[in-house]
Amino acid sequence: MPADDGRLQATVIITRWGGTDPFEAGGFVQGVVEEGGTCTLTLTRGDIQLQATGAGQAGPSGTDCGDGLAISDSRLTGDGWRLVLSYSSQGYSGSSTPQEVSIS
Repeated sequence: MPADDGRLQATVIITRWGGTDPFEAGGFVQGVVEEGGTCTLTLTRGDIQLQATGAGQAGPSGTDCGDGLAISDSRLTGDGWRLVLSYSSQGYSGSSTPQEVSIS
């Protein structure tokens, strides 16, 4: 289904996360096999929002969002962080279901 901007909805799935310094996460875009899109890792807690971006890499059945998605910040500790992985390209856009994570 096209979004308001004409791009198709992408299904983004988080497959891994962890670490403290840096915190890393990865996942994939289901059913979209392409190069040139941007994967964005976003961590939010209260008024703090931290992001890392990386290039999506075409895989056999989707676009991998795993390389370079790491955030290093002294504020990354404790409970209540909201993790979202999103993807954007010329033809697709989408975000994962938010995950609440603890960072220790």
